[in-house]
Amino acid sequence: MMGRTLNPNLVFVGSGVDAAIRVAEGMFDLTLDLDASISVERFFHPAAIGVSGGNLLADIEKTLGTLRIEAREASPVLLSVVDGPRLLTRYSEPEAVAAQSVHSPGPAPTAAAIDRWRLATIVQHLALGPPLTFYGDEVGMPGGPSAFARAPMWWDDLTEPATKSTAYRNDYFALVEWLHATRAKYPALRKGTLRPVLHDDDRKLLAFARTLPGDEVI
Repeated sequence: MMGRTLNPNLVFVGSGVDAAIRVAEGMFDLTLDLDASISVERFFHPAAIGVSGGNLLADIEKTLGTLRIEAREASPVLLSVVDGPRLLTRYSEPEAVAAQSVHSPGPAPTAAAIDRWRLATIVQHLALGPPLTFYGDEVGMPGGPSAFARAPMWWDDLTEPATKSTAYRNDYFALVEWLHATRAKYPALRKGTLRPVLHDDDRKLLAFARTLPGDEVI
């Protein structure tokens, strides 16, 4: 590519259904393939019908499992997207994952949506591909599409009370911090292959492992 000729340190990130294939062919260095992200979101959405734990793991493996290790380590999995709605808002809506509250901030987060956000975020951080957090998701920011999804960041350490949101969630931030620290502690969570362990859809149980030679995290 011309860009790499001009600067060998450039990193090319592909996006779309064929991005992972293009990485394998050497066209892109990394992939931002949303298939794995959509599978995770759909699995935990209240309107999801006919999804299974086995299909979820198969979708993630299909998207990222064929990449060489160094590409898989750096090809991000993003749950919220720039144009929204944000993940917490999508989980608060009764419609399917693809539905959007056009020109609306969306409903207030429900208790069930908060639980689903936690589960999706845990899978995002522990399955294949490094987690990429859309700013504000880690402190509980909701929001509908477009401008509502791109609202100013909530901060917890500013001096003016008016700049703080009463909805700021320290427990969200603590969970994301713990997940990042856990990934850093165990190489298998960054470099390991994905191995299904258990999926019992009737009892809503799902377990998987990240595996390296001589090292496994379940």
